[in-house]
Amino acid sequence: MSRDDMSKRIPLATPHAFDRRTLIGAGGATALAALGGSIASTPAGATTPSRLASQISGSVTMWVYPLIGVGTEDQDLWSSIIEGFNGENPDVEVTVEVQPWDRRVEKLTTAMAVGHGPDVWYINIEDITNHAANDRLVPMGELLSEDVKSDYLPKALAALSYQDQLWAAPILLSVSGTAYNTDVFNAAGVTGELVTWDALRAAGPKFKEQDTYLLAFDATSPQDNFYPYVYQAGGQIFSDDGQAAFNSPEGVKALTFLVELFNNGFVPESAATAEAVPITESPLGRGEVAMGIEESGGIKQLADTWGEGVLKIGPPFKQTNQVTIGTVAGWALSSQAEDQEAAVAWIKYLISPEVMKKIDGATGYFAPRKSVGSVHGDDPILGKLEEFLPMVQPPPTHPLGREISQDVLRPELESALLNGKDPQQALDDAADRANELIAQQ
Repeated sequence: MSRDDMSKRIPLATPHAFDRRTLIGAGGATALAALGGSIASTPAGATTPSRLASQISGSVTMWVYPLIGVGTEDQDLWSSIIEGFNGENPDVEVTVEVQPWDRRVEKLTTAMAVGHGPDVWYINIEDITNHAANDRLVPMGELLSEDVKSDYLPKALAALSYQDQLWAAPILLSVSGTAYNTDVFNAAGVTGELVTWDALRAAGPKFKEQDTYLLAFDATSPQDNFYPYVYQAGGQIFSDDGQAAFNSPEGVKALTFLVELFNNGFVPESAATAEAVPITESPLGRGEVAMGIEESGGIKQLADTWGEGVLKIGPPFKQTNQVTIGTVAGWALSSQAEDQEAAVAWIKYLISPEVMKKIDGATGYFAPRKSVGSVHGDDPILGKLEEFLPMVQPPPTHPLGREISQDVLRPELESALLNGKDPQQALDDAADRANELIAQQ
């Protein structure tokens, strides 16, 4: 997840580094000494190493970003994980630097250009293509066993792949769910769950009669708010050869549906033009809208704002497919890493089921490996969202994915909603411009 995906988290202002020396100074020396001479077992889920884990040596520097963002909790998490890793790999020196989200891409690219980048780093979907195309990454596919890869949700692997190569080992997923305001539902006399597009259409007038809205929608973020409807209609955002595909019949069907809801007054008028505001200040947060698609952080804020017993989480919407949006992040291996064997051992440890569960449990995200099982079963919100993991469709991995979404597609969506532009024409115009940019790469 990027900083945009974590707007509700608090980023740290400066990097924080901690390594094995830090752990020894903090009282970890006894535990490390006790384990240092033992032969470590291979981390769960890892491939069989060419040498015993206790014989691997070297140093690894990893850059990560605040995934918890509260006090020292990120540092505490990584200190604990380093200690566990050194229990199995006592001759590998690991340093984890918690970097700020601000200007993370520029900082990483600059550091690698002068040969001072990390050996391993936390990478999002939108950064895969740039680093892969510029030879900054080591392909991950051959470093992971077939058993490990088959244990991953296929869409998690696909999201971090580019040009038929896997470029990072997935560590976490986000999941969006449908937040129902049951007070608004009850006032309109609407019962049950609204899942299909036809059910949404049918319920819209009932909410309108109560001077409320059916659905929250935000055209300013097509990736989060428009793409799910394209996927539900059975469409793609880009074709297999990298060309714009959102103007397909399925894409037009999705936009036509949203324009219909907007024109009928079933979504707030601000949906077409509103700049991002805190969710508590949005029409959905103010209790003026029956339902909205949100990630876990937003849903938790809605629960607090609406009061006890008001929130209900519904399943993803369905047309041809039942799909929700979510994104993936993983661990990338630098092509500049000097001690690559040590770096690979560290990555395999991080993606082992036990450690993955620890990371995802602490950060509130979800595990992309099936063998991890439930991470948040005891949490009424996260546990419910976890049920939707098989329905998650991450955004496309494309060199211009974010730019096309925001700079090309967004204004055309707004034109269709606000100015009555024909959905087919709006999407055709966006596709023409997108393909022009793709041709210029």
